[in-house]
Amino acid sequence: MDDVFKRLDTCLTSVGDEYLYVTLHQPQWSEKPLNDREQYITYFATHSRERLEMQMILSRLGKSIYNDVASLIFESQLKPLKNP
Repeated sequence: MDDVFKRLDTCLTSVGDEYLYVTLHQPQWSEKPLNDREQYITYFATHSRERLEMQMILSRLGKSIYNDVASLIFESQLKPLKNP
């Protein structure tokens, strides 16, 4: 799957890289997460101004390898610090 990721990855942000990586490596089979993802895809496909604004906001975070920013955005539960 890593080879597929390398071929598909044209993301401009760490968040995009991480989300694509997780999406490919941990596929969802239950209906709810797939429907949620489809709603986001549809929304941004039909709202180009909002899509561009989001791209600009995320681009300000930069692009670093494995900085785990996606988990801050997409995971609603707080995690303890590794080195408190």
